[in-house]
Amino acid sequence: MEIIEKRKSTRNFLDKEIPEEILEKLVSSAILAPSAFNFQPWKFIVVSDKEKKQKIRAVYDDATKRIKLFKKLHLTNVPIYNQDTYFLEKATLIVPCYDKKISYARDSLAMACQNLMLEAVNQDLASVCVGRPTVFNSHRKKIKKLANVLGAYEVPYLIVVGYPSLVPYRPKRKPLEEVMKRIK
Repeated sequence: MEIIEKRKSTRNFLDKEIPEEILEKLVSSAILAPSAFNFQPWKFIVVSDKEKKQKIRAVYDDATKRIKLFKKLHLTNVPIYNQDTYFLEKATLIVPCYDKKISYARDSLAMACQNLMLEAVNQDLASVCVGRPTVFNSHRKKIKKLANVLGAYEVPYLIVVGYPSLVPYRPKRKPLEEVMKRIK
């Protein structure tokens, strides 16, 4: 419970590289997650190259502009808020991918990503899972190209991991009695 309670999403990172052995621990924890039929339909692409991160940030920013336009035209109800996306360049980006030809692959990947983010806490790192740059197919294709994602693999979101520069804020959680029902 301690690790679960300590995990918070953050977008404030120090400009500091994560050592390779810690990155390997993060991905090793991800691949221990359960997967439907034990297919393990995932790949994890680690992006630490500054130029690639700048390009991924540009895709993120462009997706933000497009979502804002769609909201203005009442074509989407995707929540949107302004944010400084420089955090993408300070941290390490992990591009989780799933094989879209395999049943329940996206669900399996989600469990693997949760493991990865929990291990990040264990390694005194912070993380955030961001979906904005993959909302639109055109942007998702750009992310796939930048991360060299091949074949039938799909990218549903990005995981940003790094050393926190601030203590992340924990938003209030719904009370247990509101989310848990018991049938006897």
